[in-house]
Amino acid sequence: MSKEFELGIVLLVIGTVILLDIQKGAPIPTETGVAKLVIKNVSVEYESVSLDKICISVNVTIKNVGSSSFGSAFAPPKKIIFETVVHGNQQVNSCLVRIKPNGTFHFKSLFFEIFEIKRDLGEYKKYKGIVFLKNESGKILDKKEFFVSPPTAKVGDTTSVGRHNLSLTLLSLKESKVAVYGPYGLDNEYYYTFTAKPGMKFIILIYKVQNKWKRSQKTPVFLGKIATDRGHVYSYWTPPRGIWSWEYKPIEAAPEEVRTLIGKSGSYEYLAPRESTMGCLIFEIPSHEIPVEASITDVPVLIKLK
Repeated sequence: MSKEFELGIVLLVIGTVILLDIQKGAPIPTETGVAKLVIKNVSVEYESVSLDKICISVNVTIKNVGSSSFGSAFAPPKKIIFETVVHGNQQVNSCLVRIKPNGTFHFKSLFFEIFEIKRDLGEYKKYKGIVFLKNESGKILDKKEFFVSPPTAKVGDTTSVGRHNLSLTLLSLKESKVAVYGPYGLDNEYYYTFTAKPGMKFIILIYKVQNKWKRSQKTPVFLGKIATDRGHVYSYWTPPRGIWSWEYKPIEAAPEEVRTLIGKSGSYEYLAPRESTMGCLIFEIPSHEIPVEASITDVPVLIKLK
């Protein structure tokens, strides 16, 4: 007798026994009690912050505080719906879940589900949001409010750099008629000073970037914008034609000028664990305007300058 034949007979016997039990009225396992889902926590992650908008993701933790599972182990998972509204923007997401009594479920927004909140220059107000938890028929099971306010930093503060395990410390803000930029040369050994155009001045935002990770890594590119008291926005400055930007009167910089004005952004530098590097962003603005706030790519804060 083949093994396949023997296995078939065993399965047939098992199936017959189960069928006889059901015919005799043997109970099918069920859970008693009632499931009750509530929103335990709502958290906000700031994906990017710029002068004119804030991009966030919303994460939700729900808990079953009832005496029975939501979505029995003996039945398919149940559908729950998250409806999130923030500053007039709405998103609806759904999941299939099983949650035991006293169990939790964490919902994390995906990259394409980021909320984009428009803001005016110099505006730091809170934006109210609300999350509705619904069952598959659309009935509201719970709701919870939360607030979004643009995170800010000032000179002297340390903040994170995106998701790179890097920190950025804002060291100083300088106003100057000259700026240093580089490096140039085959071995990147030369820096040059540039003089602002008539009626203009340079604003130099100096910072330190440190690797907080246990492995070496490369810093991201640092770009930025600055806003002034006149409501004007200016992008970071670089010499338009390098050392041949004659309108800026390029001259090779002295070591002291490089030490105090930095001249590089700190982008794309390899840092060993705990190693740091200096960087700066340069902005050219009219002499009569005053900088009030700035933003740096990959740094999720608004930098208050006054």
